[in-house]
Amino acid sequence: MLNRYNADRLAVGLGPVIPYQPSDWQTRGGLIGYDPRRLNQYSARRAGATMSPGEARNLANTRRRLMQAVDAGSVAGQRLGYVNGVDVGISALGDAVEPFGNNQGLGDY
Repeated sequence: MLNRYNADRLAVGLGPVIPYQPSDWQTRGGLIGYDPRRLNQYSARRAGATMSPGEARNLANTRRRLMQAVDAGSVAGQRLGYVNGVDVGISALGDAVEPFGNNQGLGDY
C-alpha cells in the first residue's frame, strides 16, 4: 500500500514518504500531526505526539502476528498466493490491514 501511495506521489512530482517504524512510535516528534475532521470516530493527533507504551505494545504485537500470518501463507483463513495467475490472497490481506467494517481486522491477529 505504501508503494502505491509513493507511486502516486512520484507521479505528481512529490518525493516518497518515509514509513513509520516501531522505533518511531514512542520517539518524541516521531508522529506527525493529523486531523481526520470528517471521520467523527477518530480524534486528532497533535504534531510530535507519541504512542503510550500500551498502545505501542499492542500495535507491535498486532504487527508481529500479521507478519507471522503472512509468513505462514494464510490470513483470516485465506491462503495467500496465486492460482492461474490470479492473486487469491490480496483481498484478505487488504481487509486485515484496513477492515472497513468487516470483522477480520488487525485485532484478529
